[in-house]
Amino acid sequence: IAFERNGKSYDMPIGTGSRIGASDVSGSNGGSARLIWSGDIDKDGEAEYFVSFLSCGAYCDEEIRVYDFDTVKEGYFIADQIGTKGPALVTIDDFNHDGNPELILRNYSFCHRCATATLAHSALAIMRFLNGKFRDVTSEYPDRIRTDADVKLRIATEPHEPYEAPEIALASYLFDKYRLGEIQDGRTTFDRVCLTVIAPTDSQRIDCAKYRMEVESAIAAFATSP
Repeated sequence: IAFERNGKSYDMPIGTGSRIGASDVSGSNGGSARLIWSGDIDKDGEAEYFVSFLSCGAYCDEEIRVYDFDTVKEGYFIADQIGTKGPALVTIDDFNHDGNPELILRNYSFCHRCATATLAHSALAIMRFLNGKFRDVTSEYPDRIRTDADVKLRIATEPHEPYEAPEIALASYLFDKYRLGEIQDGRTTFDRVCLTVIAPTDSQRIDCAKYRMEVESAIAAFATSP
């Protein structure tokens, strides 16, 4: 990646052997890098650069890195990075207009069975870069979580095509209810929808009780991760 600062160019390897600029360009490894946001978040006079790296094979992986400038070492470094399976970045926006953007993500790797190629089914995550690290701030936006929960429940209960996976939307619904502090209500709805809507049409004969345990285990692991 090539950065320019005060008329001087700074190059950084991206770990693939290819050299690409931080813009909408393709790398030689079949992936791409693009600059998705830049600004002086910590007000130290140096801009931070948010760069998305996307590489695709059997499935796609996206990694989002924040680059900052070290005035002592005279070079750019990776301040922090997040990555999930799939092209997970939905949008980036500054909701509260504080100059620090929020990243709206769809977490494809929320749980083992909750892996899908459909963004609308995947778990919601809202991240913010604070004090040099990405932080999960989803809980600061309960209205967005509730809207997402309503959408996920509708996806899980409406008629669907054979290639769709409503059980993934149902898992994401339970995750939303956990974030809202309404896990017991979420469990009741999860069991009802799984038993009456999803199980009768599932070719793999889903075990609803086992599946909810798997989803709750994934929620617990996510909640205790740093």
